[in-house]
Amino acid sequence: MMPQGRGRHHSRRPDGHPCAKVRSGFVQGLRNTAPQHGRRAALWGLLIVLLGVAQTLLVLLALNYEDTRAQDRTDAVASALAAQVRQRLSRNVQSLQSLLWNDPDLAPSPATATCRRP
Repeated sequence: MMPQGRGRHHSRRPDGHPCAKVRSGFVQGLRNTAPQHGRRAALWGLLIVLLGVAQTLLVLLALNYEDTRAQDRTDAVASALAAQVRQRLSRNVQSLQSLLWNDPDLAPSPATATCRRP
């Protein structure tokens, strides 16, 4: 029989303990991560730089989009104003033509209309 408090896996030697392999693997892993620490820090730095670049590009694209929208609004207002001016000028020309049609004394005679001066 085994003494009380000691199981089959317990022993006084650290090599015999079931966690000894885990501990030795952990310590070995810590030794291997020392060279990777610089690499990991460089990767984190690169990630932060890339995030900064992406954020900057996002801001620039948003500003460009807002400028484009403002230009589109300005163009829409200008084209609407031009259409309105064109419409009013057409009405004025029609009004003048109707005045000339109704008053034959103001209308140019066919002889003077076709006559050209040198």
